[in-house]
Amino acid sequence: MRRLYSTQTLTAVPTTIDPMPWGLDLADGSQCVARTGGAWPGGADGTVPDYICRKNDPTPYVLAAPEQQPIDKSNPIWIVRGGNISDNPAALAPPVNVAVRTAYTRLEVRSAMCRRVNPQSGTDRPGTSRWTRRRRKRVL
Repeated sequence: MRRLYSTQTLTAVPTTIDPMPWGLDLADGSQCVARTGGAWPGGADGTVPDYICRKNDPTPYVLAAPEQQPIDKSNPIWIVRGGNISDNPAALAPPVNVAVRTAYTRLEVRSAMCRRVNPQSGTDRPGTSRWTRRRRKRVL
């Protein structure tokens, strides 16, 4: 580990531009969390599951094409593609668009000289070298 010193005043460190949500509440009432680990079967149209929803939810999985973002953020109301997965994806119905009601993210901002930055106001706050905040972003 190296310690660096500066005689100049340090500026605030920008926050993460576009954090990926760990959880989603969908307009149809489904509650989904980011999928982790393992090999999973695919969905129709070559999609793969990025989020898994609660058992018996109207939307069982949030699907996206490989190398594609699962959430369409190009409009004020975010959209995901919901559908099922199977070892025989050709037999499945194509994914359907579902609006995102709430997206849950966890922001971490790190900076030098033990400064904390509020991601909403951009202001410095003295303290430890890490500032973590759970943010609930309302989309609808």
